[in-house]
Amino acid sequence: MTEAKKLYKSDAKTALRARANNLRAILGGQISAFPELAIDLAPSSAANDTSFYEAGNICAKYYAANRVPSEAQLIGDLSAMLQLYDALIHGEATTNGAIPGTEGDEPPSMQFEDATQFRFHKRIERNASLSRKVKQIQGFSCKICGMNFQDKYGAIGMGYIEAHHLKPLASLKSKKFLWIR
Repeated sequence: MTEAKKLYKSDAKTALRARANNLRAILGGQISAFPELAIDLAPSSAANDTSFYEAGNICAKYYAANRVPSEAQLIGDLSAMLQLYDALIHGEATTNGAIPGTEGDEPPSMQFEDATQFRFHKRIERNASLSRKVKQIQGFSCKICGMNFQDKYGAIGMGYIEAHHLKPLASLKSKKFLWIR
């Protein structure tokens, strides 16, 4: 939501609705247990952030206050929702394994597990805001091999880094969240 507001400014809600529609189409019938496509978070104004979350809703399930299901049912619904999220993150919800927003540049010889890790790698690497913050704090020398492109190539290498991951992506495969410290 925050990124959409920055990128699309006054058209952020339109972009969020379009993205939600696209993700619904990718998930297809998998969202049938969560039929609420429009949600009302009772924003105090149209500019309130909750209205942006309404626009970006992919699917939801409504529970009436006087008919809240058992804890087991709530846990089951949450687990099913997390599986949908996981399917979108890892591209398993599509017929060709592509994640929306990727360039489709996975090498054709890749096995499925490798392609999943490759796409996950690209999603982590492409968070430009996070990347800028890390470079600002850590500098432009790789913490693993010590490579600094400016030292090696002069001015043309200034401000550039191709760094190794401190935690190999293969070790993140089963993780649901990535915490940056």
